[in-house]
Amino acid sequence: MRELLEREDDLAELDRVLARARAGTGHAIAVEGPGGIGKTSLLTAARAQGRDAGMLILHARGSELERTFPFGVVRQLFERAAAEERHFAGAASLAKPIFDLADNADESSYARLHGLYWLCANLAAEQPLVVCVDDAQWADEPSLSFLGFLLRRLEDLPVALLVGTRPRAEQESDVLRAIVTDPATRVLRPTALSGDAVREWVRKAVDDHAADGFCRACHETTGGNPFLVSELLHEVTHKRLRATDAEAAAVRALGPEAISTVVLQRLQRLPSDAPALARAIAILGEGARPPLAAQLAGLDPVAAETALDALCRADVITRDEDDRLGFVHPIVLAAIYHDLPAGVRRDGHHRAARLLAERGAAPEEIASHLALTAPRGDAWAVQALRAAAQRALILGDPAAALACLQRALEEPPPAETQAAVLHELARAEAQSGRPDAVEHFRAAMELAADAHERGQIAVGLARALKFRGDSPAAVDVLRQALAELDHGPLAEELELELVSSGYISLSARPLLAAEIAALEAPERAATQLDRLHLMASAFETVIAAGPCERSAELARKALGPEQPTDVSAGGHVFISAAGALMFSEGYEEAERAYDQAVSDARRRGSSVGFAAASSLRSLLYYRCGRLSEAEADATAALDLRNDVHGSQGYLACALNALVFTRLERGEADHELLALADDFFATQPTEDLPYSQAIHARGWLRAQLGDSEGGLEELLACGAREQLWGVGTPQIIAWRSSAAEVCLALGRLEQGRALADAELQLARRIGAPRAIGVALRAAALAESGERRIELLTDAVTSLEASQGTLELARARVDLGRALVRAGRRDAARDHLRGGQELALRCGASRLVEQAHRELLATGARPRRSAAASRDDLTPSERRVTEMAADGLTNREIAQALFVTEKTVETHLGRAFSKLGVRSRKQLADALAAVA
Repeated sequence: MRELLEREDDLAELDRVLARARAGTGHAIAVEGPGGIGKTSLLTAARAQGRDAGMLILHARGSELERTFPFGVVRQLFERAAAEERHFAGAASLAKPIFDLADNADESSYARLHGLYWLCANLAAEQPLVVCVDDAQWADEPSLSFLGFLLRRLEDLPVALLVGTRPRAEQESDVLRAIVTDPATRVLRPTALSGDAVREWVRKAVDDHAADGFCRACHETTGGNPFLVSELLHEVTHKRLRATDAEAAAVRALGPEAISTVVLQRLQRLPSDAPALARAIAILGEGARPPLAAQLAGLDPVAAETALDALCRADVITRDEDDRLGFVHPIVLAAIYHDLPAGVRRDGHHRAARLLAERGAAPEEIASHLALTAPRGDAWAVQALRAAAQRALILGDPAAALACLQRALEEPPPAETQAAVLHELARAEAQSGRPDAVEHFRAAMELAADAHERGQIAVGLARALKFRGDSPAAVDVLRQALAELDHGPLAEELELELVSSGYISLSARPLLAAEIAALEAPERAATQLDRLHLMASAFETVIAAGPCERSAELARKALGPEQPTDVSAGGHVFISAAGALMFSEGYEEAERAYDQAVSDARRRGSSVGFAAASSLRSLLYYRCGRLSEAEADATAALDLRNDVHGSQGYLACALNALVFTRLERGEADHELLALADDFFATQPTEDLPYSQAIHARGWLRAQLGDSEGGLEELLACGAREQLWGVGTPQIIAWRSSAAEVCLALGRLEQGRALADAELQLARRIGAPRAIGVALRAAALAESGERRIELLTDAVTSLEASQGTLELARARVDLGRALVRAGRRDAARDHLRGGQELALRCGASRLVEQAHRELLATGARPRRSAAASRDDLTPSERRVTEMAADGLTNREIAQALFVTEKTVETHLGRAFSKLGVRSRKQLADALAAVA
């Protein structure tokens, strides 16, 4: 590798990165430069260094032909590892469908990345890794997404990530540019060889006494490009040019523009079968296997092996340890490929596709060749392209599916399958967020053969319309499709989609008033449609401030066994029924439902399902006064906000829980307000749960000193809730929040009116926590004995609820009122009781308030440990509890979608705070601080 002559500094940097990876801290290097300028040679040297150091080498190379293979580069990287079942232990199993063509699992694309990360972690646990990808500018997008995913978690693994790519201007992928420009990536930009380096190379390869003028001509002709120098010296040797100043002109005649001709001339000098085999390999692309190349070239195995040997000895073809074929440089590939007439190339790709199909190749490999053929009305080609598109969707690459289906339409498909292909294209476009999806869904509906096919298409069209914010149009589409169908599974699916819109979309809700009003709750749930009706009836009872016993009863029936729990896989009914239970104060049953949904999401690796269920569970934990758990769930959900698509509305619940929890823990500041502002800037406002975010930001603004702005936002939250018909305070108690802000602003009558209205609604519902909250707000608008009377009633009501935090708050407020009335003995009892409850909840701010009030009564309370800096953080407590339950660090990391290093950090801090040295001591230590 003579081109390494001037790469000492770069090689030293590569060696440092490999050493850090061996020590357990991963790093990334991007080698960026034009083709032939040392990029590949540096990566080859790094691989050799890593192999010498006992590291496992995972290597892949992007190619123009394979850039449409979903996870094509990933499959190159992990091809050997995929043969060992043990490498897919734990969450790594989520990556298996990438390698197993028979696996049609429907997990999200995030689950694939999550699984690949853990596959990498499993391998790294056995041996430090070098993950090396060359020509990344031609890598497929899903593989690049994995490299980016790995990069963000690299420091926690003994892995060196090496990426070779063309300069930034030739990088079409935003994902690749993000990898190269990431602050964690060290970028090496090898320069062309100097005149001295080229002179040394010439004198070693051609003539020890080569003239300076001859060497200078070699440098000027090639520009110091190592590959061009190598090719030039090949030709100099073949032509037997003398390395004298007189021959410098002959060297200049062999300039870079003539290199392609030089390559082709060298090819023609080889045995007669070699050019045909080289052309077949050029059509098949990098990574071709010798038997297939021989078959495409029309050669028998013996002749093919002889030709292949000649091509390798002539430095045209490379053959790696896995028996994959490639070219010594992309320039050689391009020269041979583009020398073929266009028609010959197209026919070659069609024959290659057929041969691959006969050999059972991956659908995407077949499709990559069909994409380069001319349309010929071939029904087989259409079917093969559709199969590749389906596979791409399974692997979470709708863009690749889109390309396959567009090409299938160009073929074109037979008339009887035209609607089906358009439908599949529209689905791929919808998954990619393309606006053309709606147009193609409508075109497919026009060509559909019957009402059943139109109904199937209508489901996708309605979802696409909702995605772009046109829920009213979606409702029309669903109604029209339902009108054409009799009862049956498809009609039920359409009705599910229709009625569910009323619980997702603000604009669709009033349009569905008639359908919602006509809902009748069945006695039992025999079908998913029955469960929808039960869920809707439960929610309507909640919304209308009906009896909480009735709404809870309906929600319980709707939950039922053996139904999807993940919102990304048809679990909206389950999640919404659990929400109705929570809003009916059936907290224990709702918690069990959310636990099941979180568990299912972890098992499936569904970031969407995990974020949705965790968001709602965080709201439940807050309402029960379990602040540490509420913050842990809310943080875990919001940490995924850039990775999830389809659960953004639920994240509003996580924001609500996080804001109120941080306020109670005395940790709210303008940084938290900035997080809320960012949420408003990036999340959709059409989703009904969005009101939770408005409530949270309004209350936060008021607590941070902007009472007027906070009140305005709280009232806007109320107006939005009433717009879609919500009367209950059980979903959002915006009236009591606004009442407190009004009182702080001196607007007594407005505050009293808001509190009284909430109290009337809460009493009608019959939910003890809601009544207690409203009574406390009403009490704050009064004074003297009336305040004491209302607060006493609030305490009584809250004692019958699971609202521990609200009870603590009411008892502290009652103690304060009793202090003002001069009844210090009674005040101390309530203040101490409220402080203990607040301590149990982790409500530091309320603990300190109670402490100050107790001092005012003449008591000498101890300062509570609740405000101690040695408290476990919510994340530390979550991880520690899971460790106490017997989970390993790896199992905890996989369950929480974090890295093992994160788990280790949390556990290390928790061990120190709890004063324990082993996992065996954790359960007792946690019980002591509970």
